[in-house]
Parts: sequence; structure tokens; C-alpha cells
Amino acid sequence: MSHGLPWHRRSEGNHTAGAARPISDELPPGFTTAPPGFRARPARSGALAVPLAIIGGILLLWGGAFTVARMATDPAPLPTAEVRDAALAFQVTEIEPPVKSLGPATATGEYRVLTVVVRNTGDRPRSCAGCDQTLVDDLGREFPAAAIPSSAVQAGDTVTVKVAFDVPVGTVPAVLEVHDSQSSAGAKVDLR
Repeated sequence: MSHGLPWHRRSEGNHTAGAARPISDELPPGFTTAPPGFRARPARSGALAVPLAIIGGILLLWGGAFTVARMATDPAPLPTAEVRDAALAFQVTEIEPPVKSLGPATATGEYRVLTVVVRNTGDRPRSCAGCDQTLVDDLGREFPAAAIPSSAVQAGDTVTVKVAFDVPVGTVPAVLEVHDSQSSAGAKVDLR
């Protein structure tokens, strides 16, 4: 005569342990009743799903806002396309973040400094002077260069210069107008 055990494995045939009990999804596979020392896992609920979804949404929005803010402060796909005016070719390779001062000089607003590669395509030396460069912002305002070293560019050579512009705080550079000389037609470098 079988007295049955408090737990037993599922098997085919009749059992004398009593009426069959429903099998719970929480029991280990193959068992119809809980073995000694078995603890059922707590039921999983969606209680964490909502806070995790909110946190994920916030991180996604923050990442998108960071990208938009970076695009607003760094509008140029650098380096820009090279443009030519007379014998000089110009290419902007960097727009530095705004600064209040450059060495001992302090800006009325803030300085925007552009790194410009200048290439002499002619057959005689050319001078690259700051007074021949103008920054135009996204509102159409023009700003002359505040500081640039005057560099002689030999025929076939390339120099890299930093051109600083004293502009109102928050100015967004849109175009750099470059000139081979004060009397040349000029060319425009799109900074957007």
C-alpha cells in the first residue's frame, strides 16, 4: 500500500496520493507539488516597466537636445569647401567656441575665431591680411576681422591662419567673406 509522498514527480499512471492537483507555472518543471524547501518566485509585474520607460524617454530626449545644441554652436560642416578669389584659395577648417579675451585683448562682445587655410594658386607671393576678411552672421550683420597675423604666402604654398571677429554674444557665424586683396571681388565661404 502506498502512502504517497508530500511531493512527487509527474508520471504516467494512477497515484494513491489523492486527487490530482492543478499544476502551477511556479513549480519546477516536472513537479505537480512543491518539493521540500522550494520557494516560488515572486510574480513579475509591470511595476518597473513604467519607471524604466520614463527614464529611457528622458535619456532619449536629453541626447537629442544635446545634439541640437551642439549643432547650433557648431553650425559648419567642417572643413568647408575651398573657395577662390583671384590667386588665393580659402578653406575654413575650424570655428572655435566663443571666448571673451584673446591674450591681453578683451572683446566688446565675444571673439569668434576661425581657422582658415590659405593657398596661393598664383605665380607670385601674396599677402593675406585680416582687413580683407568679413564675418556675416545668420541675421545678415557684417563684422570685420579684429585680429589676424598678416602672412606672406609664397607661390604654390599654403598657410594656416586664425582670424578673430569681435561679435555680439550669441552670434551665429553664417558666411565668411574672403578677399585676395581689398580691391578683389571676394568669395563667400558657407559656414552653415
